[in-house]
Amino acid sequence: MISKIDDFITSKSASKILCIVILFLLLLGIKNRFIQDDAFISFRYAQNFVQGHGLTWNIGEHKNIEGYTNFLWVIMIAFVEALGLDPVSSSMVLGILFAVGTLFFTYRLSLMLLQSRLVGLLTVILLGTNYSFSSYMTGGLETQLQSFLIVCSTYCTFCIIHRNKSLEFVGLSGLFSLAVMTRLDSALICCVLYLFVLSSLLKTRIAINKKIVLLSSLTLPGLSIVGAWLFFKFFYYGDILPNTYYVKAADFSIETFLRGGWYVCSFFYNYFLIPFVLLGIIYFKKIFSQSSMRVILVIMSLWLIYTIKVGGDFMEYRFLVPILPFMFLLISNVLLLINNSIIQMALIILVFVGSFFHAVTFNGSRGIESISSLNSHIVSPSKDWRGVGIVLGEIFSNSVDPVTIAVTAAGAIPYYSKLPTIDMLGLNDKWVAINGIKIGTRPGHTKYTTLEYLIERDVNLLIGHPKVTLISANPITNLKKYFWVPIDTSLLSEKTKVLEIPLNTRYKIQILYLKRHEYIDECIEKLNLKTYKITK
Repeated sequence: MISKIDDFITSKSASKILCIVILFLLLLGIKNRFIQDDAFISFRYAQNFVQGHGLTWNIGEHKNIEGYTNFLWVIMIAFVEALGLDPVSSSMVLGILFAVGTLFFTYRLSLMLLQSRLVGLLTVILLGTNYSFSSYMTGGLETQLQSFLIVCSTYCTFCIIHRNKSLEFVGLSGLFSLAVMTRLDSALICCVLYLFVLSSLLKTRIAINKKIVLLSSLTLPGLSIVGAWLFFKFFYYGDILPNTYYVKAADFSIETFLRGGWYVCSFFYNYFLIPFVLLGIIYFKKIFSQSSMRVILVIMSLWLIYTIKVGGDFMEYRFLVPILPFMFLLISNVLLLINNSIIQMALIILVFVGSFFHAVTFNGSRGIESISSLNSHIVSPSKDWRGVGIVLGEIFSNSVDPVTIAVTAAGAIPYYSKLPTIDMLGLNDKWVAINGIKIGTRPGHTKYTTLEYLIERDVNLLIGHPKVTLISANPITNLKKYFWVPIDTSLLSEKTKVLEIPLNTRYKIQILYLKRHEYIDECIEKLNLKTYKITK
């Protein structure tokens, strides 16, 4: 069926169809747009950088912390911040633009490897209608930038592999460096592509001096750029690895591997893709016989192993988005190998149904938080972390002696409040990342601060996990509600109490007033804020 239809699609008509398809997929991505709390971590670093405080979490902190994993993205957000643009909407626009690039190069890569315009278009449609890919066109993080750079690098690798032009090798080296600086784990894929080019270069019958020039062109530019960046990181942060590594990826427990395995398996299960895994096994020899598809298979396998090793992610399948172009390329390859048109159509329909079913039914599973839930933290009136940050900033940010807060949701609240913040989960705190209490294997939620550390850091307001309730709700005075681990209550001051702050006419937030602060006391009296004694 595919080969018959393909005969009627010309290059010109395919280009027109591709434009229409991408436009439709972009509209779908806009419909599925959302914003997540972790994006505001990048926004905070970018904001501090633009304001002249450096790439730092807390202004004036004695030791800088690299609490982000997306350097190039932070720099891009800093640029839009410097232009006076809203980072939330700007990040969505940037994500959509990079998604266009990802879809385009996915088509070009599919056309090159599978030699079919119809299959290329089909690959783009299957990819773009995948709910995870579509939703993560936005979200506020670097997901689409990484996806774009990876698929673009892969396409360029196959394009230049036999042309042996040094300038093209320099460009590919530059793409590798940009991908690595977007996310350090992109190095896994870049290394596979680098070794593929190196292997092909060594087999090519050209003069040895030409090979040296080409190898230098492929190696030195990217190595120089990444090397300079790593030197900056070591000089500025005292470490090459980001602080988040010690929270998210340093654990080698069986529980972490099991969680990562569940994360990967649940993706295939929830999207009805298990039949393609089985068909991939059946047609493995035919797929593996193609050198280009071997590279795709190695990239896929390495990334899935890496994902399992780090325990997956708590965000709905975000970690798998960068390899989705390759995944659907392999799915299209499997479809080409099936000679029965009825089976081909049934499998294509299965992919569409799986994506639609997942989009309307998934509400989270075993520590994987759904996209709708991630979005609700910021925009839902009953959670409204953005509103919490704005109100806290309006009340406390004018204090000469800064008011320090502590929170587990270290995104929108610190960003909008602009207050010094202790990240209780350690993503933006070196001490917690290294010495924090182990509380589980959920990525990003494995370490937790101690009460002693919060007191040592002079935390005034302990928010913990934000407790937004109706104005009419009873005060939350039980100390256990503010901590995820048992604490030594004898360390608390007798003046420790619960503070209620109205967010609007319907909702309020309840906070533990941990350490006395004159400005907070003045605000309590001036704004007639309610306080309550704690119950242990």
